[in-house]
Amino acid sequence: MPAHSAQGPLLGLTADGVAVSTATRTVKGVEYAVFPAAAASYVATYPGPPAARKGRKRTMVRATRRGRVRLLVTCRRTRARCGITVRLRHRAKVVARAHRRVAAGKRGRVTLRLPHAVRRKLARRRTLRMTAVIAGHRAGRTTATRRLRVVAADRRRSSRRRGG
Repeated sequence: MPAHSAQGPLLGLTADGVAVSTATRTVKGVEYAVFPAAAASYVATYPGPPAARKGRKRTMVRATRRGRVRLLVTCRRTRARCGITVRLRHRAKVVARAHRRVAAGKRGRVTLRLPHAVRRKLARRRTLRMTAVIAGHRAGRTTATRRLRVVAADRRRSSRRRGG
């Protein structure tokens, strides 16, 4: 029987409720637990699946009346600057993209402009679920995905600024 499962190593083996000792043997690179077999009902115990993580809260981002969305990105390098590309997806379609260079170890702001059709949809629904795919360039080439809830700009606040 396999000595390891996807969740971890074999914790124990019982035959009719009595513990059975096992030894490990490797066959073609796969580790197995071996034991003397007799007519009995065997139960192997492996660790359970990891506890389900609580649903991560979506990051809320406010869009301006002109459909601009601002996201913070970080360059984790210590010596060289980073080239970072952010793609904003809605329903598996890329609706906005922007590129920004950020100094080593610093944070930068990337501004994306939503297309007219998405701005209209956002105005009607007041909120949209989107995914930001943040990709680094050159060495490392890391990609991160962040789920967002884009919220439409408050109509009353923006009308006060214009004086109306």
